[in-house]
Amino acid sequence: MPVSVAGDPARGVFAVAIDLGRRLEPVDGTFRAYALIAGIVVVVIGLIGWIIAGRLLAPIRRLNAMAQRIGADDLRERIPVEGDDDVSVLTGTVNSMLDRIETGVQQRRALLDDVRHELKAPLSVVRGEFELLDSGDPLVIAQAQRVGVEEVDRMAALVDGLTDLTEVQTSALARTPVDVAALTDDLLARASTMSGHAWRVDARAAAVVLLDRERIIQAWLQLADNAAKYAPPGSPIAIGSEVAGGEVLLRVVDEGTPIALADRDRIFKRFARGRAAGARGGSGLGLAIVAAIAAAHDGRVTLGSDAGGNTFTIHLPARTPGRV
Repeated sequence: MPVSVAGDPARGVFAVAIDLGRRLEPVDGTFRAYALIAGIVVVVIGLIGWIIAGRLLAPIRRLNAMAQRIGADDLRERIPVEGDDDVSVLTGTVNSMLDRIETGVQQRRALLDDVRHELKAPLSVVRGEFELLDSGDPLVIAQAQRVGVEEVDRMAALVDGLTDLTEVQTSALARTPVDVAALTDDLLARASTMSGHAWRVDARAAAVVLLDRERIIQAWLQLADNAAKYAPPGSPIAIGSEVAGGEVLLRVVDEGTPIALADRDRIFKRFARGRAAGARGGSGLGLAIVAAIAAAHDGRVTLGSDAGGNTFTIHLPARTPGRV
């Protein structure tokens, strides 16, 4: 910048020099510090994210590994549930799904085993009749035809019973509000069609509860049919219902021969029959179906016997509409 002074012919120059490097040193230092800190923060965030992602995805990796290991021969493995986050909820849901799958597979295996075991005898009988069949003797042909038809009918009833039992164990219930008193009268009307006994109602529960009406009628009617088969001809059979101790009790009381103590639990299993059954027909599945229907309602079926007869009772939770 030129400089002059009045009255002085000399001229001068005013110069200012700026060292940009030194002037920008603080900014450069700040930027380097920021870059270093930012780099460290990115690394730390990356490490934390990797750790968190690893912890969150660990159950999913275990689920994937288990799904690869699991097979039809072994459905018992389950994933440990840790915490209460969304992944833990998903893990619990998958475990519940595996429980249902395992139950279904076991039931189907049991069904196949039962069918194979129970159909051997009637098939052997039919084959034996055909092998010994003398086509020249009308009486032998008629006898073979009668035996064959009876055995085929027995096999058909057996398959129907097994199918019904499996359906009860695997299908969801259609719960609706049911008037137990009206249900009791309905069952009396159905049971009264079984001739040979005097049917009556000894109690009606004044309650409305959530039940699968058709399934409960099926179970209760099966108990009535059992009583009609084994009680002395002409003897009275009582049907009753009541609410006690938070349960709905549906019972059938007969005056038949008391069932032996050793048989009271066994008769509710598949193909088990009491010693008093004798030559009476039946597949041994009726009471097993009753027990399965009660269990599907979170209930049970019990048997009480004394010198006066037998009392079969279905115990069901007294779930009312609005309180499930």
